[in-house]
Amino acid sequence: MWYLNVFKKSFVFFFSLVLMISCTTDDNSNNEGENNTLCGESMEGYTGTICCVLGSDTGIPGNQLTYEYESNRTHTEIEWEVVSGDMTIVSGQGTTSVVVELGANFEGGELSGLGNGELKCSAIVNIEKE
Repeated sequence: MWYLNVFKKSFVFFFSLVLMISCTTDDNSNNEGENNTLCGESMEGYTGTICCVLGSDTGIPGNQLTYEYESNRTHTEIEWEVVSGDMTIVSGQGTTSVVVELGANFEGGELSGLGNGELKCSAIVNIEKE
């Protein structure tokens, strides 16, 4: 009957070990995907410069829209410019976030963000009338 005691102890040890291993997480597995994409692109192994303007690609005349500039480089200032269309920059010039107001005659247009810093990077978003 001593073998039953050994079997019970072995079973408890094995079960505890399996439970402990299955409950442990790899620190990297929880962060998978975080900070690994930028502008909708995978940054894994990427060494170049990338930037984009994120925000709605449609709008209604009279509405205000917010856009964000993203880049994998450090930019000390973002120069926003209405390239075309009836739009006005309301706030955010020089920052990574800008608010634009679509004018009464808005039929579509383009907004540009230029990052100045270690390297320059420019991106344009095309905005269409809803």
